[in-house]
Amino acid sequence: NAAMAAGDAGTILPIDAIDEFKTISNPRAEYGWKPGSVVNVGIKSGTNTFHGSGYAYGRSDAFDAVDLYSARVPVSLEQYGASIGGPVKKDKLFFFGNFESQQYSLGSPSTHTVPDTTPGATSLKSLAGACQAALNAGAIGSGLPGALTALSAHLAGITIGSATSGNPNGTCVVGSTPGLFPAAGPGSNNLVTTLSSVNNIYSGVGKMDYHLNDKNSLSGMFFMSPGSGTFVDNPTLQVEQQWLTVQYARAIVGSVGWTYVPNSAWVNSFRFGYSHYYQVFHTPDSTVNPTSYGIYTGVTSPISFGLPIISFKGGYSFQLGGSWPKTVGPDAVTQFSDSVS
Repeated sequence: NAAMAAGDAGTILPIDAIDEFKTISNPRAEYGWKPGSVVNVGIKSGTNTFHGSGYAYGRSDAFDAVDLYSARVPVSLEQYGASIGGPVKKDKLFFFGNFESQQYSLGSPSTHTVPDTTPGATSLKSLAGACQAALNAGAIGSGLPGALTALSAHLAGITIGSATSGNPNGTCVVGSTPGLFPAAGPGSNNLVTTLSSVNNIYSGVGKMDYHLNDKNSLSGMFFMSPGSGTFVDNPTLQVEQQWLTVQYARAIVGSVGWTYVPNSAWVNSFRFGYSHYYQVFHTPDSTVNPTSYGIYTGVTSPISFGLPIISFKGGYSFQLGGSWPKTVGPDAVTQFSDSVS
């Protein structure tokens, strides 16, 4: 049940597969030294009769009451699964399996402070005004302190018009659709976004039990759960879909066990287990070379593509680009133990 960047889990163990669980505080030496606690989860086994279950849960904002004073937050959740267990060979070989999926979409409305696009406005929180002030400080390419750069004009979607008597270095012209800068339009610095976090998890667990005889029993279990989603993990600064957080996580666990009971006084339990975990963070534009945005960053490795973070001072509440990539793992752990009671 590893956590994702936002929202709920990235992998889940189907609830209907759990037979019992036990939490041990200050665990004994047989578990190895670990501060805190150990949680043991027992998976169900099949029996001589077939048993199964099916379940589903759903929620949608379409059924919510209408709020006359604020926008409705888009919410959609579906969780469903099924389990079945029974005999392969009566009194000898048994199976159990459980599948579960969780899929949700949750809106994150937020109001951002962005530049104004009013032509001729002052430089305070105005795209055209700030551009004109920088251009008047020095023509593009002049290198003078405070002078406008070609990259800044490109990112803002601004072109330089002809010079006038008041603007000898040219006139800043804001396009109808500014480049990468979000804009609420003329006369406003407030932009409302309703980006959504979307998550999809699929998980399955299977178990086989084999009773060789009264003294020997074998069991094997396999669990796998991949989860992926696109998340609004910083809603006060994220304004565009291509700079959200995309995350993928995958957990795999396998184990086998042999229980030997030579007589009524002794029990020997041997267990072998393997777990594997992999998680990666990136942005939807992670395959886009930054030069496609007109930016040269010096990055040549495709693993670090995408627009880098660009933040702004002056009271703005938005950023361009994303902070990833980040890769966790793959981490693999192999373990075996033998205990005698």
